[in-house]
Amino acid sequence: MSDLITKMKEHKLQIGTISIFVVLYIIIPLSWIKHSVYEATTPFGTLLTGAAFAIAFLCCSEPKKIFHDPVFYLMVVADLLTLINLFLINSNKGAFLTVVDVMLALYLADKLKITNKQMIVLCIVEFFFFWYWTLTPKGYYQGFNINYGGLVLLSGLMFGMIFLEWCKRKEYNNKEKLIKGLFLALQIIVMLVGYKIISYYLSRCALIGAAVFTILILIPSKFYRMKIGNAFVWLMSIGLTVGTIPFSLFLVWLGTMRDRIQM
Repeated sequence: MSDLITKMKEHKLQIGTISIFVVLYIIIPLSWIKHSVYEATTPFGTLLTGAAFAIAFLCCSEPKKIFHDPVFYLMVVADLLTLINLFLINSNKGAFLTVVDVMLALYLADKLKITNKQMIVLCIVEFFFFWYWTLTPKGYYQGFNINYGGLVLLSGLMFGMIFLEWCKRKEYNNKEKLIKGLFLALQIIVMLVGYKIISYYLSRCALIGAAVFTILILIPSKFYRMKIGNAFVWLMSIGLTVGTIPFSLFLVWLGTMRDRIQM
């Protein structure tokens, strides 16, 4: 009986993982290549992603453990704050769904069962699009939203760095130090290119995301295992979450001041 329950749990985990990979491997890459597909999927992008995450949430979460998980409450609070923010600045409903998707991704991060091969393939796909959008910039003149470009580039940058780190940590029989040093140099170059191209796209959120990502990867892994490391992550998460409201209001205020000055 216990074996049957274990198999059912593993099967549910696989379904949850597959639901997300269907979106990542099929819908998103297609919309990142052709603008016609982008136009067709953009109105439903966050909804489709949310549906995939919802399936994963149902498959990967245990009802008895949900209310004992602090990340669940962080997700709920972030979603509520975003909902409040939605009414305060009258933003698009898609912005709310985006935050919901991100928080679901955060909640499911340690619950999905992703194999190394799946992760490497995903990293390669994302890294390809980082260079594709870097070498062939797709701003408004090609119909793409520059903030969307920031999303593509930030995603590709982060997954690309993970892929390079995986390559760097592999065992090499000959000239191991040299090869690892080359991968480290390549990581630095990729980060610099990432900052440059994201700045070109004028995507503030992606630039902030890249800065946070840089801070997190520069901190030694041992730090996160310490109590102060956990506190730091929590404070950063809460600060970035709660800080979205005053930051958004500040941007709206700047916009109104600019309009008044121009008038």
